[in-house]
Amino acid sequence: MPSRFRHVCVVLNLPHGHIWTFNEVDVFVDSVLRGGPPLPRLEQRKIDGDRVGVKVISPVPVKEAVLNYTTDSGEWQKRRWQMLPAEIKDNTIMARLPGQRPLVWYLAATDVRGLRVSTEHEELPASAATP
Repeated sequence: MPSRFRHVCVVLNLPHGHIWTFNEVDVFVDSVLRGGPPLPRLEQRKIDGDRVGVKVISPVPVKEAVLNYTTDSGEWQKRRWQMLPAEIKDNTIMARLPGQRPLVWYLAATDVRGLRVSTEHEELPASAATP
C-alpha cells in the first residue's frame, strides 16, 4: 500500500462493540476517491532522550495534541492508558515521555474539524533507562 494512503487513528476507551461511524473514515475515503481535503499526517517521528516529536502535515490547523501512554504490561485490552498534553509549535508536536518503564506510547492529534490521527505506538522495555 502506498504510504500516502496509510493513516493511523487510535482512540482510547472506545466501548466494546463500537461501530465504524467515525468521521475519519468518511474523510479518508473522500480524500482518496474525490480529492477532498485529507486527514492530517504525522511524519518523521523523532526521539531525543525523553523528548519525542513528530512533524504535522495538515490542510487545516491542528487544535490539540496529546501523548497517550501506558506503563502496564499484559493483555492490551486490560492496560490502563493515560494522557498528557503535548505542545504544538511550527507544525511540530512535541512531548516529554514519563520516566517509568516499561512504557508504550504514541502521539495523537485532533484538527479543527475534530478529526483524529495518531502515530504508531512505540514500546520501551523495562531495561530502557531515561538519560
